Amino acid sequence: MASDTEILGGYYIVLSISFALFGMAIAQAYIYSLNCEKDPQFLKFVVASVMLLESLHTVFIFHNLYLVLVQTTGYGPSFDRIVWSTGASVACETLLIIIVNGFYIRRIFILSGRNKILLGTLLVLLFVRTVFSIATITLMYRLGNWNTFRLDFGPRFTIGMSLGLLVGTDFFIASTLIFYLYQSRTGFTRTDHVLHTLIVYCVNTGLLTMICSILILIMFRILPKSLVFGGLAQMSSKLYANSFLGMMNMRLVLRPNSQNVVTSGMISRAFHARAASFDSPHIEVFRETSKTVYIGPQQPAGGLQHPSDVSQDSAPPVQSAVKFQL
Repeated sequence: MASDTEILGGYYIVLSISFALFGMAIAQAYIYSLNCEKDPQFLKFVVASVMLLESLHTVFIFHNLYLVLVQTTGYGPSFDRIVWSTGASVACETLLIIIVNGFYIRRIFILSGRNKILLGTLLVLLFVRTVFSIATITLMYRLGNWNTFRLDFGPRFTIGMSLGLLVGTDFFIASTLIFYLYQSRTGFTRTDHVLHTLIVYCVNTGLLTMICSILILIMFRILPKSLVFGGLAQMSSKLYANSFLGMMNMRLVLRPNSQNVVTSGMISRAFHARAASFDSPHIEVFRETSKTVYIGPQQPAGGLQHPSDVSQDSAPPVQSAVKFQL
């Protein structure tokens, strides 16, 4: 029979890292709460749902640890029992992944010009993965102990399919986002800098979650006496939450702090209407790219000059903005 250290050592180490990641998620949620006044209610609801699920997920982990460390200390067979809170924590993780990946899929749908085929493909992958995840949770409650769970064909199949589909979905989402962001380049320094930053972030977060899923599958197969795979599964939820909240807060860095910014379409209409001033819209990060011209605070009394009347030296600097609403 395996020792307590062999069974639980790696599990507790990974859970300690997970608790640190939960603290990071709380900090990111607090930062978001200070800067979300102009966000739509839908986005605020999504962020609140992610944090609620993360909090419940952490509570279930603490409950599991309390039963093992306090109530059943020294009783070896108890380590093999699957506590009800373990299945509940996996259910929270499944819901959280649905929300986070659903958010990214919605972004891809907008970036792709509402490509329904691409949308359907991603939704099918996410749905099938969720079905296998629910099947895994059901088998956890049905079998009742880790030894049987790891030897039975059912869990081995459902876990393998669930993690494999999760890796595939993460890769598909990240690569698709990178493709459309790369296609949105305009040649302007500021715009391309924003796009490159988003691309690097997609690569890093997507790669991190994929590596975690692959490690869960490997540990489940090569370490049959250890619960380290369970700790990695719990940590996966924290990685998804932090990647999502990090994307929300990244807008504070990428959003240009500009005044009197107008799009080229507004300027074209103004030349025909001879308008004397413009209202400057608030630039968010969205899919479409547009040139923007920074106009000084004062306009000529007769309105805007015709482009032919403006010398090249006196023309205001042309900048660019990326709209990628998150």
